[in-house]
Amino acid sequence: MKAKICGIMREEDAELAAGLGADFLGVVMAPESKRSISAQEARRILSCVSIPGVVVTTHSSLEELQEIAGNVAPSYLQLHSDVPVDVLEGLAGETKLIKTLRAVAGREIGEYTKLMREYAKYSEFFLLDGEKGGSGKTIDWGMCAKIVAAAPKPVFLAGGLNPENVREAIGVVRPFGVDVSSGVEECPGKKSAEKMRRFIEVANNG
Repeated sequence: MKAKICGIMREEDAELAAGLGADFLGVVMAPESKRSISAQEARRILSCVSIPGVVVTTHSSLEELQEIAGNVAPSYLQLHSDVPVDVLEGLAGETKLIKTLRAVAGREIGEYTKLMREYAKYSEFFLLDGEKGGSGKTIDWGMCAKIVAAAPKPVFLAGGLNPENVREAIGVVRPFGVDVSSGVEECPGKKSAEKMRRFIEVANNG
């Protein structure tokens, strides 16, 4: 089970997460997020560790996304908005992609399988999250388990995970990896070493 620590805003937290055994590191470049950082900060944070770095963004135009990829040079771009398939196609040759899917109550599994078929050609992974990333709210794990079972690519589970509930979430959903941001913070933007340690330990044994 892979552990992705997201919403990193400080180099010391990046280095600590990597040292504790995190598999992926995420930074946010989304104007509406309280954890959003600049391209310069993102590049500096991701370059200070050797594990794969992910830029999470809500930008959706090809030009904006190409600019982020060029300025930051992340291992992956995680697309958190409704990006048209032709934009994914345009990006796919330049950087690896993670496509977020919003696990929304009432949506049929068929809608997800259709979306995943469209995106799978251009995405390395999918990530299941709630309506708003970084909110700390859990999502429907039963529905997520069905999506994971039908997914043509590996899936990360996000949405309200923390050291206390991640073991149960893994048991229900059986994802490829788990993603956490607010669940391992002391306060927004500052990670807790103990919470990260416990989260990564559970994920690595999951």
